[in-house]
Amino acid sequence: MAGKDRILVLGPTGAIGRHIVWASVKAGNPTYVLVRDTPPTVNKPRLVTAANPETREELLQNFQNSGVFLIQGDMNDHQSLVSAIKQVDVVICSFGRLLIEDQVKIIAAIKEAGNIKRFFPSEFGLDVDRQDAVEPVREVFEEKAKIRRIIEAEGVPYTYLCCHAFTGYFLRNLAQIDTTVPPRDKIFIQGDGNVKGAYVTEADVGTYTVEAVNDPNTLNKAVHIRLPANYLSLNEIVSLWEKKIGKSIEKIYVPEEKVLKDIQELSFPNNYLLALYHSQQIRGDAVYEIDPTKDVEASQAYPHIKYTTVDEYLNQSIHFHSLLVSAVLRLSWFEHDNQNLHSAAYCMLDLVSGSQKDLERGQSEFIKKHRKDTCDDTTVLREVELCREELRVSAQFCSADLSARLVCLV
Repeated sequence: MAGKDRILVLGPTGAIGRHIVWASVKAGNPTYVLVRDTPPTVNKPRLVTAANPETREELLQNFQNSGVFLIQGDMNDHQSLVSAIKQVDVVICSFGRLLIEDQVKIIAAIKEAGNIKRFFPSEFGLDVDRQDAVEPVREVFEEKAKIRRIIEAEGVPYTYLCCHAFTGYFLRNLAQIDTTVPPRDKIFIQGDGNVKGAYVTEADVGTYTVEAVNDPNTLNKAVHIRLPANYLSLNEIVSLWEKKIGKSIEKIYVPEEKVLKDIQELSFPNNYLLALYHSQQIRGDAVYEIDPTKDVEASQAYPHIKYTTVDEYLNQSIHFHSLLVSAVLRLSWFEHDNQNLHSAAYCMLDLVSGSQKDLERGQSEFIKKHRKDTCDDTTVLREVELCREELRVSAQFCSADLSARLVCLV
């Protein structure tokens, strides 16, 4: 039996790239990443601050410890790119919006290498051939569509991955501007709130991407991630949230004219985020029919994948206060009873406006599960890593101030 395809991930330390790398490792595909000798010096503006507190160096070290092959090279160095591509079977690009057009360099290198079975260009959003978005996002979607046409004209074998709305952009704050947590009192909803959208976690995007790599039926097709439990209108999502917090939220419905005016008047990144929300919530860019001659519906092709539902994701934002406190207390317990960490738990609870119940729940969980004097060294190490992972999960729901404090702890 032939081994699984070797996968090269370009942009492996980004918000999506890292999840593709881990999914590839988990699936058993030999995994390669292209890394520069030195990180980029340009400070690019970001849409959403990364929740994962790992530095680039820590992440690459973790990759290497997990058997990922690190290849030194640069997209702007044609020969190093060709050399890297010759070592693999599949190339996945997860570049951000500012580097979309630079993928012509990858296409040229793939053509020269002559060995690639499949190229996944940097898509990871809505289907750019089925969109009616407005600026400033429309320009990015048109650039992605242009890359599609070049790939097809050059005869490069491809798969396009259309995953629609990342939970990190759309659900961690229910598509609200200038807040990092779901609202509990008032929410602004674009349009009438009844248009269906498709939501998926970044980790699940990685899983479905690698599943598509290993599926010959996705060759020269687009894979669409519109998961049944996550294909919801914002009204439906808000209703779920209200049930979880046990109260009704004031809903302010914003007409399209006002949304378009706000997009024109706001600066980056808020204008960009509003345009993304407008694309899905008003224009309905996640609502379309699948063409089996050129499309694959991921939920039908891979029913065995257990994905994170919107309901489960919202549960995380409900319980993250107590999870955070418990993780910090446990980490301090295992790491020499660090009193600074004990103090940090109380400080963090105050920063996220957690309740006394959150604190008591976290303390109870901590005391119930862990006794340092009954743990051997292996258990301690495992528990410390678990604590750190729980802090990383909690970080995605935190403010910038709190996230910065988490970085210091993990």
